Amino acid sequence: MTEEKPKAKKKSVNDAKALKNAMGRFAKELGVAAEIVNRMHLGKDPTAVETLLAVKAGVTPDDTRFLNALGELLQLDSELLDNGASPETLRLVSQASDEDLRAFAARAVKLGVAVSAAKIQRVESRRVMPEESHEEKAAQARWASLQSFAATHTTVLLHRLEARAESLLAAVEKFMLRFVPGDPQIGFDMETHRPGYFQAHTDIAASAGEVLADFDVIFGSRDSFTVSGSDDPEGVSLQNSRHALTRFASGKFGHQGGFAFDAADEDVFSADLVEGLAYISTQRSPRTPSALSAPRLPNLQVLELGAGAGGQAIGLMAAGFRHVALYEWIQPRADTLKANWDWPVAHVDLKEVPDSTLSQYNGIDLLAGGIPSAMFTPQAKLSHRGSENDLIPELLRAVRVVNPRAFMFEGSDGMTLEPHFDYLAYFKSHLRELGYVVDILNLQTSDYGLPLDEHRLVIVGIRNVSAVFRPRL
Repeated sequence: MTEEKPKAKKKSVNDAKALKNAMGRFAKELGVAAEIVNRMHLGKDPTAVETLLAVKAGVTPDDTRFLNALGELLQLDSELLDNGASPETLRLVSQASDEDLRAFAARAVKLGVAVSAAKIQRVESRRVMPEESHEEKAAQARWASLQSFAATHTTVLLHRLEARAESLLAAVEKFMLRFVPGDPQIGFDMETHRPGYFQAHTDIAASAGEVLADFDVIFGSRDSFTVSGSDDPEGVSLQNSRHALTRFASGKFGHQGGFAFDAADEDVFSADLVEGLAYISTQRSPRTPSALSAPRLPNLQVLELGAGAGGQAIGLMAAGFRHVALYEWIQPRADTLKANWDWPVAHVDLKEVPDSTLSQYNGIDLLAGGIPSAMFTPQAKLSHRGSENDLIPELLRAVRVVNPRAFMFEGSDGMTLEPHFDYLAYFKSHLRELGYVVDILNLQTSDYGLPLDEHRLVIVGIRNVSAVFRPRL
């Protein structure tokens, strides 16, 4: 045993040296990546660069911003990577709050000293400590104590809110099971003639009033309860929960407004208010009442624009979608659609379809479309934008007017080529401005059994990421 210890110690020392050398090589490669990203940003829209790297290189926007910041640091100090700092250390250096703090962290890295978030925070706190008076410190200590007591009390209230909301949700599910018509073909009116309907309706309203009172104690009343918008999906879900509670507490549900968020719709087959309750009653995904499942639900509905010869439409149909309309302006393709399936095909140029026609599909489950590849070949010129082959403006108009629950647009990966990727970024940013969480998938056709070996882009977006995408009741 005594003879092995020196050997083990020597091996550990050698391993540490090997790791240091590996980290040095890794840091240099990271520096190369940072210089590339920094070079790509010159004269380019940052969003366009982030979109291109996410699709082509699998680099997240956060990592792109980190590499760009690191590239800027390396321009100021080329020796920063000589000691093989870890990526996390370099990230902390690049994210330091001001130039003085970055300079301190950079000096530490160059000396081979590990830099941690805690160390940077300590340096930052020491800088502000002399500026704080005794009274300010006492006030901060008092505030921290109050926050601690309040947090404990709020946790108890949250548990009570969840339990009461769970009971309310169960009562609503039972109410819908008993009094919602069994199928849309039977009718769209609540079955108020069944015994116990009005008593159950009254009980739910009373229970919802109690849950709403708990909600307002924790999160604030309507006037004070605000969220930052569609970029805050959790906040939007919480806002939807309060709206659902308000509707139930006021009795404006069932025969007096259905179960959609907009009472004017009077949609008794919607699950909007149920989803609102589910968010605060459990930490699981919002759910549709199990007893109200598949056999009695209509198919998901899709409107397809630029449908081509029907490849995407067949896939959507196989996935359970029912087409309300397919628009295609090239005559042979429209004829193919009509000949092969019993679909409602419209042979029309999307540019000639007025908003008033598109608006009849407002709120549809899915808006799908194809983006013509001719726009995004290596030879295509920027002047083609706005031509008859450019459907990007029309797809943006359709999303704005139709306001679908989700959209899916498929096209060539030529959109990621140098002349065109800024247009792809423009498209993505405008879709986000319309209130959607947007992602771009780069798919290789041969991976899905197709006799082609090419890449296709699929741009997908969903209006409310906290809600499960499924048929409405």
